[in-house]
Amino acid sequence: MYNAYLYNTIPYHLLVQVSLYFHYLYDGSYREQPYPSNRVLVIGRDSDGNPVTGADEDTAELALVGERLALRYQPDITTAALAAQAADAALERARLQARAGFVTLPPNCGAELWDVISIQDSLCSQNPRSYRVCGIRLSYHPQHQLYIQQLLLGEV
Repeated sequence: MYNAYLYNTIPYHLLVQVSLYFHYLYDGSYREQPYPSNRVLVIGRDSDGNPVTGADEDTAELALVGERLALRYQPDITTAALAAQAADAALERARLQARAGFVTLPPNCGAELWDVISIQDSLCSQNPRSYRVCGIRLSYHPQHQLYIQQLLLGEV
């Protein structure tokens, strides 16, 4: 069974400012944009060929940017409950795509994929925000004899 609390705890705090108890960053880029779609309508077909539909929406995003409708025709969905679940999953995917970024730091052997990290960037007036590690890139620069790690970030 999935334990959301266990997998959403924050084992690492990353800071741009100098501190004794945190990891330091060389560079970072964070973006937050509106959902690609904030209302989803899924249309399927039951065994008799009649249409079944399911819908989901995010009212907060609708109020911010207006309606961004995504219509999905999925004939393999045969009930309204399955169509509603597919609409919910599509809206959740849009939420996960809304926030992303990367940070560049000295190699941190403890960072793993899907860890939740907290980033506080006081230079950019960013309050601590939580991100999920979606990718790890380790590179070596022979001119400077330096290893650099880049963490690709996504929504929690």
